[in-house]
Amino acid sequence: ENISLEKLHNIKIKGCGNRTKISAKTSDPVFHILGGINICLESLNIIADDGEIGILLEGDEIFVIAEDNQEKFGVLRNIKLDKLRVIAGQQSAVKMQVGQSVSITNSQFFIKDLETGRDFSPAVFLAGDDLLFEANEIRVMTRNETNPGIRINDPERYEPAKFAGGGLHLAGGCERVRVIDNFIIGGIGNGINLGGIDEEKEEVEPPIYDLLIEHNKIFCMGRSGFCVDAFSALRGNRGDLIEVRNLCIFDNEIRFCLNLPLDDVPEDVLRFAGFGGISLADTANPIIRDNFITDN
Repeated sequence: ENISLEKLHNIKIKGCGNRTKISAKTSDPVFHILGGINICLESLNIIADDGEIGILLEGDEIFVIAEDNQEKFGVLRNIKLDKLRVIAGQQSAVKMQVGQSVSITNSQFFIKDLETGRDFSPAVFLAGDDLLFEANEIRVMTRNETNPGIRINDPERYEPAKFAGGGLHLAGGCERVRVIDNFIIGGIGNGINLGGIDEEKEEVEPPIYDLLIEHNKIFCMGRSGFCVDAFSALRGNRGDLIEVRNLCIFDNEIRFCLNLPLDDVPEDVLRFAGFGGISLADTANPIIRDNFITDN
């Protein structure tokens, strides 16, 4: 089944956990939520088509509505995803474009390690304000994990992914985001990826503000544990860096990352670039403490 909710208010869809299985009937997202207020998906087992997104959420920026510009989706606000299992292939399990007051909690996101033939997608992509991502599991299912019922949590026994990106991507412009007590394992990208580059404008996305990353376990990523999406968007001789303002990184465990060989870094961005457990570019007011980073 493929379910579309457009500009609806006060909707709750609750199942019986893994027994309530909703599989894609077409190559569209299983759930497509376009605008809406007070929407909850709870206790569902969602299985996407290998080439599509599991849950796609789309909303307009607040200023678009305030300035009476033509809205495309409507405001997406007060959204709750709780106790979900989402299985996806070449695309993200969850992708959200511009949500306000969104919580994603107690859920499992599984990505198959399939060859994409193009740039990989993160397991979860979020853009918006006042976001909570707590007590979730993001996992790339490699050859040793043929189904979600078989899970290897020991990073020394986990087989690194070859194709799937995995991880969590927080887009540029996010504000007031909390990422707490999550388990992220596997993928060729970063465990938590910050910001991005607008390829058309050849400039970085807006800064991320007020970000808390606390008590997460990030294992076996191809790149860094936490890292900006790119180190520079060059315009002439000037490099624009991805900015994060008011950043707290507390009590996280990052192990067995940097599994892939690093691409050659162009000389003109060499002074900006770096890779490791935590790798940032332009940061103001950071507090980084009590993290355990080893075997990377």
